[in-house]
Amino acid sequence: MNVSHGEIETIEIVVPNLQELALQFMDREMPRVIDIIGCSHLKKLTFRGISLTNQQFHHFISTFPLLKDLILEDCDLESITISSNQLKKFQVISCDNMKALDLDTPNLLSFTYMNSPIPTSRINALCSRQVEFLSYFTCDTQWCLKLMEFLGISYQIEDLRIDVMPTVSSFKLEEFRKSFPSPSCNVV
Repeated sequence: MNVSHGEIETIEIVVPNLQELALQFMDREMPRVIDIIGCSHLKKLTFRGISLTNQQFHHFISTFPLLKDLILEDCDLESITISSNQLKKFQVISCDNMKALDLDTPNLLSFTYMNSPIPTSRINALCSRQVEFLSYFTCDTQWCLKLMEFLGISYQIEDLRIDVMPTVSSFKLEEFRKSFPSPSCNVV
């Protein structure tokens, strides 16, 4: 179905047994009202290209107590606050306005944060720490220190992947090694 901009004002989805939903809008042209509260058994939710306020996002997340898998891609959110014992997998991809992340998700198994600015964060998660960070931003020692603070470098991180674009010229490995707060970690 092809619909031009501004034609749809409201979307209401009422499917009580629906377990997976992906919402994607081109050019962030969203309906004024999106009502998916009728999907009370939702376990996987994906938002792509969606412009939500922090309050709208919190309302969506608090509506789905069974949510286990959450993907946010190319969304305009500036901060995310999630408190959930059910969430197992969480991905933040290409959210260019991200400034703050507060996760109280003790049962999280996988966390991916890619191609988004490094936010201030508080993360309570005992996941296997499969963390991926892709940076198109300038990578210098301050950037790396901010990244370490964001990740909360600890022994729980099993797999950390940092991909940095080759145009980076201001990163000095020796300076970074001297600034690294934990002598038990190896920087290569």
